[in-house]
Amino acid sequence: MFKKLLPIAIATVELTVGNLAGLNQNSFSVSAQSSNEQKKETFDTNTRNGRGLDSMKHFNVSISVPDVNASVDWYQRVLGFRKISQADLSNGVSIAMIERNGVVIEFLEVANSQPMPMLNLDPPNHLKYQGIKNFVLWVDDMDTSVRELKAKNIQFVWEARELREVGTRVTMFRDNNNNLITLWERRGNVWERLNRP
Repeated sequence: MFKKLLPIAIATVELTVGNLAGLNQNSFSVSAQSSNEQKKETFDTNTRNGRGLDSMKHFNVSISVPDVNASVDWYQRVLGFRKISQADLSNGVSIAMIERNGVVIEFLEVANSQPMPMLNLDPPNHLKYQGIKNFVLWVDDMDTSVRELKAKNIQFVWEARELREVGTRVTMFRDNNNNLITLWERRGNVWERLNRP
């Protein structure tokens, strides 16, 4: 079923990847009755008991890259991720997923892809162009995290910069394809609000 739907939408790629990664998919089916009968759709992925969108959680970050293997290698060496799946899809897309501490990143490679230079501007100029800018990871200890990255010869865009308005420190650096990665220290106004009962 998944292979038939694959060219239709990128969302189907996510479902296929979940299957490849060995993730538990309860069910995902679409059935149509005769033209005289009402179309029936069943999406039973954690929607029992009326939970629906209330059960929504973040699954992954998807990044288009020129070389899936190079990206997997960089994230394993520098940030300690582990590869959980990799496949070449029938539509020409090479795909790999990595994970660490519940954070899942999906790399997608297709022939003749091109970088978007406006996304690689340093902050705050990167905000002049709308769209997703970077992904942010929490760390418990910024000083230790910075030391670990320095030991791996990572160059920083921001190094443990204090953001007084939100009461935390932020470090920014780039991956092997110039994508911006941000570390936030797990403290301050934002963290307190997220952890309120």
